[in-house]
Amino acid sequence: AYEALADDIDIYFQPKAWADGHVCSVWLDRFHEQTKHLTPRLEILLGMDQHGSQMTRHFLSKCQRKGIVPLYTPANCTDVVAPVDHHVGARLKHLIGQLYEAAFEDNHDAWVLPPGQGGLQTKDRRILLAQWTAAAWNTMKNEHAFFKSAFTSTGWALGMNGEDDEL
Repeated sequence: AYEALADDIDIYFQPKAWADGHVCSVWLDRFHEQTKHLTPRLEILLGMDQHGSQMTRHFLSKCQRKGIVPLYTPANCTDVVAPVDHHVGARLKHLIGQLYEAAFEDNHDAWVLPPGQGGLQTKDRRILLAQWTAAAWNTMKNEHAFFKSAFTSTGWALGMNGEDDEL
């Protein structure tokens, strides 16, 4: 089921659902593959929060080898400077939530009963979540004005000529 979504979203698995060093390293490889064609002779700026797994020597060395410049947001400023958390991610979560609510209403028992009594298995819930994530992403991925607004309003996409610096 996950392979069917491979063209839409990337899925990484870690038993405790945490972005540990291995997951971050694998993700960084994928990020590099997806972005290296954008500016083949220039560096790529990668904005991140101060998550420990993204600040290890291994992660930083890999960034350097791949021409990726890590830039960390200040602590306790996510609501002001994070285009993903409070803009893109919030919209994505909202769309996923709508799909979940519709599924819950359509088949209430599947969500409240134990698996042996007609309820969904954990793996089936995870697959549905991945499918909803892909559907939500496909709904919003071409909303270029929304993405531009999210990154401009948080200071990540300002003009190089100084235009819009007040933003």
